[in-house]
Amino acid sequence: MHHTYHGEIVAFGILAQLCMENTSDDELKTLISYYQQVGLPFTLKQMGITNLTDSQWRRLGDITVTIEDMENMPFEVTPEMVIEAVRRADEIGNGMLTTGVAAQ
Repeated sequence: MHHTYHGEIVAFGILAQLCMENTSDDELKTLISYYQQVGLPFTLKQMGITNLTDSQWRRLGDITVTIEDMENMPFEVTPEMVIEAVRRADEIGNGMLTTGVAAQ
C-alpha cells in the first residue's frame, strides 16, 4: 500500500468503520457514490490489495484493534469484527464497481 495516499486509506477505513457500526447498505452506497465522484478508492483492489491469505487477514484484524483510536469506539472491537467489516465494505464496493451502480 506504499503507493496509496493516507487519505485514501482513511476513506476506505471510514467505510469499514461504518460497516462495523451496522450502517445500512443504502447509506454505504451513498458514500461510495460520493467516493466515485471525487476519485477515492472504495475497494481493496483499488488500493493494490489483492489475494490476502488467512494469516494476512488475521494480522490485519490483530493490528487494527491495537490502534489508539479504537478506544474511541462505543463498543469493544475484536479482530474478527475488523475483518468482517473490511470484507463487507470491499464486497459492497466491488458490487458498485462491477455494476456501475451509483446511489443518488
